[in-house]
Amino acid sequence: QQTTKPIRKRNQYKSISSTRKMMTTKIHSSTKSSAFPMPLAPRPRSIAFRPVLNFQRENQKHDNFLSIETEEEKSTCTWNINTQTLKDSSTIFPIERTHVVLKNISASIVADRVAECLEENSIFATFHGDEAMVIAETKDHTRFEIRLLKHQTENKKDSLLLEVQRKSGCTISFHWVARSILKSAQGIAVKAKIPRPPVVLSLPEDESKDQFDAIEEIENIEELLEKDRLDANVLGMESLRFLTSVHSTTPKTAEIVSRLIFHNQEGKSTIGDKVKSILQNGYLNDNYECEIKRNSDRIMYNHALAVVANSLETIFKTGDVQITESDTWLTEELLPLLLREIKCAQRPHDAFQAVKCLNALVGASANFRAYAAKIGALPVVLHIVKNGTCAHQRLRRELEKSCTTLLMTA
Repeated sequence: QQTTKPIRKRNQYKSISSTRKMMTTKIHSSTKSSAFPMPLAPRPRSIAFRPVLNFQRENQKHDNFLSIETEEEKSTCTWNINTQTLKDSSTIFPIERTHVVLKNISASIVADRVAECLEENSIFATFHGDEAMVIAETKDHTRFEIRLLKHQTENKKDSLLLEVQRKSGCTISFHWVARSILKSAQGIAVKAKIPRPPVVLSLPEDESKDQFDAIEEIENIEELLEKDRLDANVLGMESLRFLTSVHSTTPKTAEIVSRLIFHNQEGKSTIGDKVKSILQNGYLNDNYECEIKRNSDRIMYNHALAVVANSLETIFKTGDVQITESDTWLTEELLPLLLREIKCAQRPHDAFQAVKCLNALVGASANFRAYAAKIGALPVVLHIVKNGTCAHQRLRRELEKSCTTLLMTA
């Protein structure tokens, strides 16, 4: 009896433990299927771009709106709206906070006011009349959409609703842009130039320390450009753009960095070769399947153009033209690239930086003016002035400057 009792208890314990295991496995499997679903595949993320909040707004036909190919329904100068195809605001939810309800006004007047505001602020816009939508981009690569919708007020009176929705880019820049567009649509006068908050700089005045800090910053930028992260590369080129502009740094620092772009002293920097390779390769090859990669390359290309434009302006202000005349890359590679970019009307922000480079070159040296006239720069500029700059005011001003300079040598 003493031997059978513990065996009986051991068997009893085994049965209890087996039933407990069966119960826990059933509960665990049921909770896995209901309360804990399988996680979805991770989505690619980036600092500069945010996903679309409302899935009803996504339209794959307009994702690559900066492509070179044009469609028949697009108009680059005016916003011709078909009032018969206006969508109802009740079908879109939620409505962005950056919207305004317009009463007792026609859709054509609102469209003209919006188009005029975009032109005055040099915002690149692609108009889609059948869908009553505008896809726009500012000079600092803030992308947003403008939609005009039918709206019914509380008194059941038909009116219009104008909505501005940010897609990517700086939120501060979008705030000023949306504010100007919505006020212009209401007929309220706004400033021609979108205001930006002032930049307060506390930089040293010692020239030796400026040179040391500039070289140190160049080394940091080179480290960012060598990384395999897209946001780090964009940040590096943007920092280099600020370092070559006298509006964001001291004149001495801008001069030191600008000279390093075209002339590397004692092998201290290879940043100029990196900028030249971005311009020569750039985002001219649009075969990337990843949209984030295409957009980052596009921004890098625009920053590289701005770096060259700022560097040329800074160097020529000091009166030193020999440092650039000895560089054959400017005449053999850069000038033809600038003319190709000016001809492309689908990228006015890039064309604006290209014209700034052209003006800096032809305005500083007679040799550059003669070579630009030799490769046919004047006919290209005159053609774009007459036909291709109706929606970009800053580009028109720069082209007029280049026309007057090139006509002197003709």
